Amino acid sequence: MLAQKLISQIDVQERAVNRRMFEVAGLFAVAFCCWSLLVNDEIGSSQALLASDWFKTTRPWFEATTDVFLYVFYLLFFSLLVFGFVTHQALLRGLVWRYLAAQLLGSVLVVRLLKMLLGRGRPNSDLPGEFTGEWGVWTFDAGFHAMPSGHSADVFTGAVLLALVLKSRQLRFLLLGIAILAGCSRVAVAAHWPSDVLVGGLIGSCCAYALMRLYPLRT
Repeated sequence: MLAQKLISQIDVQERAVNRRMFEVAGLFAVAFCCWSLLVNDEIGSSQALLASDWFKTTRPWFEATTDVFLYVFYLLFFSLLVFGFVTHQALLRGLVWRYLAAQLLGSVLVVRLLKMLLGRGRPNSDLPGEFTGEWGVWTFDAGFHAMPSGHSADVFTGAVLLALVLKSRQLRFLLLGIAILAGCSRVAVAAHWPSDVLVGGLIGSCCAYALMRLYPLRT
Protein backbone atom coordinates (compact mmCIF):
# COMPACT_ATOMS: atom_id res chain seq x y z
CA MET A 1 0.00 0.00 0.00
CA LEU A 2 2.73 2.47 0.99
CA ALA A 3 4.76 1.56 -2.09
CA GLN A 4 1.83 2.26 -4.38
CA LYS A 5 1.18 5.64 -2.73
CA LEU A 6 4.83 6.56 -3.17
CA ILE A 7 4.89 5.47 -6.81
CA SER A 8 1.69 7.41 -7.47
CA GLN A 9 3.54 10.63 -6.57
CA ILE A 10 6.16 10.02 -9.27
CA ASP A 11 5.73 11.01 -12.91
CA VAL A 12 8.64 10.26 -15.22
CA GLN A 13 7.05 11.16 -18.57
CA GLU A 14 9.50 13.10 -20.71
CA ARG A 15 7.23 16.11 -21.23
CA ALA A 16 6.58 16.38 -17.49
CA VAL A 17 10.29 16.14 -16.68
CA ASN A 18 11.09 18.86 -19.22
CA ARG A 19 8.34 21.11 -17.87
CA ARG A 20 9.65 20.78 -14.33
CA MET A 21 13.16 21.56 -15.51
CA PHE A 22 11.80 24.89 -16.76
CA GLU A 23 10.81 25.63 -13.15
CA VAL A 24 14.40 24.97 -12.08
CA ALA A 25 15.71 27.10 -14.96
CA GLY A 26 13.43 29.94 -13.83
CA LEU A 27 14.86 29.66 -10.34
CA PHE A 28 18.40 30.01 -11.68
CA ALA A 29 17.36 32.93 -13.90
CA VAL A 30 16.16 34.79 -10.80
CA ALA A 31 19.34 33.84 -8.92
CA PHE A 32 21.57 35.11 -11.73
CA CYS A 33 19.61 38.37 -11.87
CA CYS A 34 20.22 38.83 -8.15
CA TRP A 35 23.90 37.97 -8.55
CA SER A 36 24.22 40.51 -11.39
CA LEU A 37 23.68 43.23 -8.78
CA LEU A 38 26.95 42.14 -7.15
CA VAL A 39 28.95 41.23 -10.25
CA ASN A 40 30.91 44.50 -10.44
CA ASP A 41 32.22 44.08 -6.89
CA GLU A 42 31.26 40.60 -5.76
CA ILE A 43 34.13 40.32 -3.29
CA GLY A 44 33.61 43.67 -1.60
CA SER A 45 29.82 43.33 -1.53
CA SER A 46 30.04 39.82 -0.09
CA GLN A 47 32.51 40.85 2.59
CA ALA A 48 30.29 43.80 3.55
CA LEU A 49 27.30 41.47 3.75
CA LEU A 50 29.20 39.01 5.93
CA ALA A 51 30.17 41.85 8.25
CA SER A 52 26.57 43.03 8.61
CA ASP A 53 24.72 42.60 11.90
CA TRP A 54 22.11 40.36 10.27
CA PHE A 55 24.70 37.88 9.02
CA LYS A 56 26.56 37.93 12.32
CA THR A 57 23.30 36.99 14.05
CA THR A 58 22.38 34.17 11.67
CA ARG A 59 25.87 32.78 11.10
CA PRO A 60 25.86 30.42 14.13
CA TRP A 61 22.67 28.82 12.80
CA PHE A 62 24.18 28.39 9.34
CA GLU A 63 27.39 26.96 10.81
CA ALA A 64 25.35 24.37 12.72
CA THR A 65 23.22 23.37 9.73
CA THR A 66 25.40 23.81 6.62
CA ASP A 67 26.42 20.12 6.53
CA VAL A 68 23.01 18.88 7.66
CA PHE A 69 21.53 19.80 4.27
CA LEU A 70 23.75 17.18 2.64
CA TYR A 71 22.53 14.42 4.94
CA VAL A 72 18.89 15.25 4.28
CA PHE A 73 19.28 14.09 0.69
CA TYR A 74 21.63 11.23 1.54
CA LEU A 75 18.99 9.90 3.92
CA LEU A 76 16.18 10.41 1.43
CA PHE A 77 17.89 8.48 -1.35
CA PHE A 78 19.17 5.78 0.98
CA SER A 79 15.61 5.27 2.20
CA LEU A 80 14.35 5.10 -1.38
CA LEU A 81 17.01 2.52 -2.23
CA VAL A 82 16.16 0.30 0.74
CA PHE A 83 12.45 0.69 0.13
CA GLY A 84 12.94 -0.11 -3.56
CA PHE A 85 14.68 -3.37 -2.75
CA VAL A 86 12.22 -4.38 -0.02
CA THR A 87 9.15 -3.73 -2.18
CA HIS A 88 10.77 -4.83 -5.47
CA GLN A 89 10.14 -1.43 -7.04
CA ALA A 90 12.58 -0.99 -9.91
CA LEU A 91 11.42 2.59 -10.41
CA LEU A 92 12.69 3.65 -6.99
CA ARG A 93 15.98 1.79 -7.39
CA GLY A 94 16.46 3.32 -10.82
CA LEU A 95 15.94 6.79 -9.41
CA VAL A 96 18.65 6.21 -6.79
CA TRP A 97 21.13 4.81 -9.33
CA ARG A 98 20.68 7.92 -11.46
CA TYR A 99 21.25 10.07 -8.39
CA LEU A 100 24.52 8.26 -7.64
CA ALA A 101 25.65 8.56 -11.27
CA ALA A 102 24.82 12.28 -11.34
CA GLN A 103 26.76 12.77 -8.08
CA LEU A 104 29.80 10.99 -9.45
CA LEU A 105 29.69 13.00 -12.65
CA GLY A 106 29.01 16.43 -11.14
CA SER A 107 30.05 16.65 -7.49
CA VAL A 108 33.00 14.27 -7.74
CA LEU A 109 34.42 14.62 -11.26
CA VAL A 110 33.47 18.03 -12.69
CA VAL A 111 33.48 20.01 -9.43
CA ARG A 112 36.75 18.55 -8.11
CA LEU A 113 38.55 19.11 -11.40
CA LEU A 114 37.34 22.72 -11.65
CA LYS A 115 38.32 23.44 -8.05
CA MET A 116 41.91 22.35 -8.70
CA LEU A 117 42.05 23.96 -12.12
CA LEU A 118 40.64 27.39 -11.23
CA GLY A 119 42.24 27.79 -7.79
CA ARG A 120 39.92 30.50 -6.50
CA GLY A 121 40.66 31.78 -3.00
CA ARG A 122 37.98 31.22 -0.38
CA PRO A 123 36.83 34.22 1.74
CA ASN A 124 39.20 33.18 4.52
CA SER A 125 42.22 32.55 2.28
CA ASP A 126 45.28 34.75 1.73
CA LEU A 127 43.95 35.87 -1.67
CA PRO A 128 40.16 36.01 -1.24
CA GLY A 129 38.27 35.72 -4.49
CA GLU A 130 41.32 35.61 -6.74
CA PHE A 131 41.85 32.89 -9.34
CA THR A 132 45.38 31.56 -9.04
CA GLY A 133 45.09 28.44 -11.19
CA GLU A 134 46.68 28.01 -14.58
CA TRP A 135 45.72 25.58 -17.30
CA GLY A 136 47.35 22.24 -16.58
CA VAL A 137 48.65 23.37 -13.17
CA TRP A 138 46.60 21.84 -10.37
CA THR A 139 45.90 23.69 -7.10
CA PHE A 140 45.75 21.24 -4.20
CA ASP A 141 45.42 23.81 -1.39
CA ALA A 142 41.82 23.55 -0.09
CA GLY A 143 41.91 27.26 0.70
CA PHE A 144 41.84 27.87 -3.05
CA HIS A 145 39.01 25.47 -3.88
CA ALA A 146 36.18 28.00 -3.72
CA MET A 147 34.90 27.72 -7.31
CA PRO A 148 32.60 25.86 -7.70
CA SER A 149 30.82 24.98 -4.44
CA GLY A 150 30.81 21.22 -3.89
CA HIS A 151 28.08 21.41 -1.23
CA SER A 152 25.82 23.29 -3.64
CA ALA A 153 26.44 20.84 -6.47
CA ASP A 154 25.78 17.93 -4.13
CA VAL A 155 22.52 19.28 -2.69
CA PHE A 156 21.13 20.58 -5.99
CA THR A 157 21.76 17.21 -7.63
CA GLY A 158 19.43 15.54 -5.16
CA ALA A 159 16.88 18.34 -5.00
CA VAL A 160 16.57 18.74 -8.76
CA LEU A 161 16.48 15.01 -9.48
CA LEU A 162 13.53 14.61 -7.10
CA ALA A 163 11.91 17.84 -8.35
CA LEU A 164 11.99 16.46 -11.90
CA VAL A 165 9.86 13.43 -11.05
CA LEU A 166 7.52 14.57 -8.26
CA LYS A 167 3.97 15.57 -9.17
CA SER A 168 3.46 17.75 -6.09
CA ARG A 169 4.51 21.34 -6.72
CA GLN A 170 4.65 21.98 -2.98
CA LEU A 171 7.16 19.15 -2.50
CA ARG A 172 9.23 20.33 -5.45
CA PHE A 173 9.44 23.87 -4.08
CA LEU A 174 10.24 22.55 -0.60
CA LEU A 175 13.17 20.52 -1.91
CA LEU A 176 14.47 23.38 -4.02
CA GLY A 177 14.05 25.71 -1.04
CA ILE A 178 16.25 23.41 1.04
CA ALA A 179 18.86 23.49 -1.72
CA ILE A 180 18.76 27.31 -1.79
CA LEU A 181 19.24 27.45 1.99
CA ALA A 182 22.20 25.09 1.64
CA GLY A 183 23.77 27.41 -0.93
CA CYS A 184 23.17 30.47 1.24
CA SER A 185 24.74 28.68 4.18
CA ARG A 186 27.99 28.23 2.24
CA VAL A 187 28.21 32.00 1.76
CA ALA A 188 27.15 32.70 5.35
CA VAL A 189 29.92 30.53 6.82
CA ALA A 190 32.49 32.30 4.60
CA ALA A 191 33.34 29.14 2.67
CA HIS A 192 32.25 30.40 -0.78
CA TRP A 193 31.33 33.43 -2.83
CA PRO A 194 27.83 33.74 -4.36
CA SER A 195 29.09 32.87 -7.85
CA ASP A 196 30.69 29.68 -6.48
CA VAL A 197 27.28 28.61 -5.19
CA LEU A 198 25.54 29.48 -8.45
CA VAL A 199 28.01 27.55 -10.59
CA GLY A 200 28.00 24.57 -8.21
CA GLY A 201 24.20 24.47 -8.13
CA LEU A 202 24.05 24.74 -11.91
CA ILE A 203 26.48 21.84 -12.34
CA GLY A 204 24.46 19.64 -10.00
CA SER A 205 21.18 20.57 -11.68
CA CYS A 206 22.48 19.95 -15.19
CA CYS A 207 23.93 16.57 -14.22
CA ALA A 208 20.62 15.51 -12.64
CA TYR A 209 18.69 16.55 -15.75
CA ALA A 210 21.21 14.94 -18.10
CA LEU A 211 20.91 11.57 -16.34
CA MET A 212 17.12 11.75 -16.51
CA ARG A 213 17.17 12.56 -20.22
CA LEU A 214 19.93 10.21 -21.31
CA TYR A 215 18.62 7.33 -19.19
CA PRO A 216 14.89 7.97 -18.76
CA LEU A 217 13.04 6.08 -16.05
CA ARG A 218 10.26 3.71 -17.07
CA THR A 219 7.16 3.08 -15.01
